[in-house]
Amino acid sequence: MCADSEAFLRYAKAERELCETAGAVLTNIIKEIEIRHDIRIAELRVTMDRAHSLNGWPAANCVMVREEEVDGTHEAKADRDGRPLIAMLERRP
Repeated sequence: MCADSEAFLRYAKAERELCETAGAVLTNIIKEIEIRHDIRIAELRVTMDRAHSLNGWPAANCVMVREEEVDGTHEAKADRDGRPLIAMLERRP
């Protein structure tokens, strides 16, 4: 087996363990954030930043992508500029 295949298998095993171990915890955290802030998260990306670690632990950087669905409840909501969300979504390409 070549080194690339061995590395892939190690990452695949680690990914499976992460999903099994942290999946339920992350799901609960995401649900709580969605409820608390009245948003829907479509995608969550987490990167580990070891370079800026002060205590030896890697820092996590998170990026959330919101879910953009248009339904009746969105008509009354506005984005940060005060424009109705429905109008903002209709202008999307």
